[in-house]
Amino acid sequence: HTNPQSFPVIILLENHCSPPFQEKMASYLVMILGRLLYVPSEFDGPLLSPESLRGKVVIKARRPPKLQDDVAFVATDDFDSN
Repeated sequence: HTNPQSFPVIILLENHCSPPFQEKMASYLVMILGRLLYVPSEFDGPLLSPESLRGKVVIKARRPPKLQDDVAFVATDDFDSN
């Protein structure tokens, strides 16, 4: 059970998964957290205040890059050679 008076729980995800695994993680988060998960809409405008997100779980992560169907995804990090 949740307390609708509590401030939001913010989960920061450091995600290095491929797009198919990111989609799988997202579906698990939706399935597990259900209505507790805050999902922004295009109508929300600027960031909402913690007051307006009481009782919700907020996921903070970078959005995956937009991919074209015929382009392969290659993840790089600081340890990759040039």
